Amino acid sequence: MQSGNAEAEATNGGSVNAQASQSSTVIADASNGSSVIAEALNGSETIASDSTSNTVVCAYAANGATATGSDTNAPRCMPGPNGGIAVVVGPAGSCGPVNSSPCGVSATPVPTPAGETPEIDPSMTIGGLSVLLLGLVLLMERRRAAS
Repeated sequence: MQSGNAEAEATNGGSVNAQASQSSTVIADASNGSSVIAEALNGSETIASDSTSNTVVCAYAANGATATGSDTNAPRCMPGPNGGIAVVVGPAGSCGPVNSSPCGVSATPVPTPAGETPEIDPSMTIGGLSVLLLGLVLLMERRRAAS
């Protein structure tokens, strides 16, 4: 398997999960208590950025597609030439076939009553680990905000 190039930066309480494989590229950054999930497979590119506290930007691209998303600009999804998909979910909007990606869970935190754990269904995504990490990040943010 060919490797990919993932560049990730998390500052000021931000959280990043960036994965690139098969000659793909990921550029991701999160700050101010925000979270970014970015994944690129098989010659694809994702760029994701978030600096709005308690929000999540998720970008996914496969098979030559390009996905670009942030918390402030409209998302951009460019499908690959051979059926590649691009998906972005975030505070500034969504594009692409969301349910066919790891971004299948809403990127906007949903309030959870105190003392309860948010329910996450990993079967809704291609990479259940990304969803599990997203859930853990949101739970930690809620607990931090409640204290």
